[in-house]
Amino acid sequence: MPTLTELEADLEDWFKALRALQKGQQYTIGGIRNGRQLVRADLPEVRETIDWYKVQIAEAKAAAQGGTGINVGRLVV
Repeated sequence: MPTLTELEADLEDWFKALRALQKGQQYTIGGIRNGRQLVRADLPEVRETIDWYKVQIAEAKAAAQGGTGINVGRLVV
């Protein structure tokens, strides 16, 4: 299991990819040698991956504080 620091660094990489793709640029994630080239068509996957990392980070923070995970709810006004 990756550490919180590793998860946060990975999330930042995916945010960099998102910003580049939104400008119409390509982005390689995971390094040049064994990385993956992302293009604008990959935006939905990039957004899903960012959401996944946010959940993983929230769970890691909750576990570090002695919690069991996160609670997901919906506020209806």
